[in-house]
Amino acid sequence: DTLDGRLTQAVGDPTTGIWTQHTVGGPGGRSIVQWYEIKVTGGVASLTQQGDISSATDFVFNGAISPRFDAGGAAIFYNRSSLTLAPVIDGQIRVTATAPGAMEPGEIILGTSPAADTDGSCNFPSPGSPCRWGDYSGATPDPVATSVVWGTNEINTESTGGSPAAWADYNFADLFTTAPHAPTAVLATAGKNAATVSWTPSTFVPSTPVTSYTITEYVGATPGLTVVVLAPATSGYFPGLTEGVTYTFTVFATNGVGSSPESVHSASVIISRQAAQSTPAPPTDRPPVNPATPQPPGPRG
Repeated sequence: DTLDGRLTQAVGDPTTGIWTQHTVGGPGGRSIVQWYEIKVTGGVASLTQQGDISSATDFVFNGAISPRFDAGGAAIFYNRSSLTLAPVIDGQIRVTATAPGAMEPGEIILGTSPAADTDGSCNFPSPGSPCRWGDYSGATPDPVATSVVWGTNEINTESTGGSPAAWADYNFADLFTTAPHAPTAVLATAGKNAATVSWTPSTFVPSTPVTSYTITEYVGATPGLTVVVLAPATSGYFPGLTEGVTYTFTVFATNGVGSSPESVHSASVIISRQAAQSTPAPPTDRPPVNPATPQPPGPRG
């Protein structure tokens, strides 16, 4: 039983956004958590955005969502499990630069159960009725550390999955550490068996700074070698390319949390045998004068 579909909690304010969620049926007969942001203007409430937390293999349920106190994003916490996965507590975040209706890539695993909940004692006196999982899930913003969201959820600590279930309540703080977004505007300039690749860093600035950028060369759809450039550089030199071959390049950013998706490919460039030459200056009518050699005097007027 993964809850009954009602909205279970709401956090926020009418101006910057009220956030709420519930557990509902999803694809493949698996439960998902749907979340919503609602704002109020002139006394009228309207849906700002909504999204799903789902899995292609697991049930997702027992969620709670909250914005940051500074309105710079939101965090959602939930349980996830399947026939082969004992329930875990997961979290995801979004920031103001995240696409509407989405969370940042990746999950934060906040707690794990050593075994599944197989306690059927809650069926008494009606055998066959499903037992509820936990029921304790909450999220709230920290009013002092305004970029922190606090969460509470449950796991089963009974290692054999026996009866009774040993519920444990976990409390945690999400500090909004996340991987960077992909760089943009990747530009490649061909040179002698090489290329110079430049990019624009994402306008999204994660709390964990970017440490490096990785450039990848492509021939068609096939990736090849990579060159790593330390941040804060916004360009890199890519040697060892083959004359006459057409290349494109991508860039991804990395920080202490993880790596961004690859950027969009650059426009294609064809590598040359010789580096581009500057245009020579036009010839003069007479050779230049050596300033160390005195010139003979001219005729007097």
